[in-house]
Amino acid sequence: MRISPTDAREVDCALTPFAFQLESGHASNHAARTQMKLPGPRSVYWLLWKWRFVVLASVAGSLSLVRDTVAATYANPRALVTGDVYELRRDGWSTPSGGAAYDGDVLPKTDANTGTSGDNRYFQRQNVARGWPTDVGYWYTAADQHEGEPDPASEQWVDYVPPFEILGPGRYAIDASYRWSATRASYPAVYRVHHGLGTNEVLRDQRIGSAAATIVYFSLGEFEMRPGSFVRVEDTGSESITFAHMRFRLVTPAPRLRITFADGGCFLRWPVISTGYRLECSDTPFVTTSWLPVLDPSWIEGDQFVVHMFMDGPPKFFRLVNP
Repeated sequence: MRISPTDAREVDCALTPFAFQLESGHASNHAARTQMKLPGPRSVYWLLWKWRFVVLASVAGSLSLVRDTVAATYANPRALVTGDVYELRRDGWSTPSGGAAYDGDVLPKTDANTGTSGDNRYFQRQNVARGWPTDVGYWYTAADQHEGEPDPASEQWVDYVPPFEILGPGRYAIDASYRWSATRASYPAVYRVHHGLGTNEVLRDQRIGSAAATIVYFSLGEFEMRPGSFVRVEDTGSESITFAHMRFRLVTPAPRLRITFADGGCFLRWPVISTGYRLECSDTPFVTTSWLPVLDPSWIEGDQFVVHMFMDGPPKFFRLVNP
């Protein structure tokens, strides 16, 4: 989609980089959308070529509502502000007719991910079939196998998939939780964070803890999370690993990159408070190694970093990254 500067002089947007919309247009009578996938970690993508440009981003909207409240914790997805926590809770369950035949015998054994009857569509079980109500409750794998349950030697995990298209992209502090027990697996649980810059793996021995705290919370770290980002918790052996709630606290929302045209080129602006981010450019955005830092000098105007670039040569893509 190409729009001349007489149609749209300025666009303000933020990225959802895994499966997002192209949207451009500033005047009310100039708007266009299409669907596109673009791999990459980060924040706002622009294609500029002389006086024509394409915005590779999903526009956050022409109207933003700001809540003047203290940080809070939410179990239901909603747009978050700095400090807010989204608590992704485990699936609910029911007891088989006639009562439990053995410890942890709950239904459903297979996760339907329907979001109904206590199911949480963002808590996605793979061959994890037992539940226990201690404290907030948790799901777990076991060394033995009962009727209707998966083989303990099969692949078993839970994917925690927050709806960042609702929560908002940004830097999140993630806290995972599990049910402590001295008889838990002799090997660590594997926590893989699939984030905007790649994948990080954290190992945690679930025998760490004490009887004083039945559910143990610990930090996985801070990561740039976007729609499509998720955390997989995996049982890599054939003993017992537990899966409870997971918390995602918004540390810093993804910054907005703005562009305006003037003086034979373009001005790129982003907030000064977006510490740690840098502007990068590429002629071939689908090639990961093609992204390079923009070396043109920047300065501060009010609360914005500003870079001016002359638009000659091949088309260019821009993004903000937090290495």
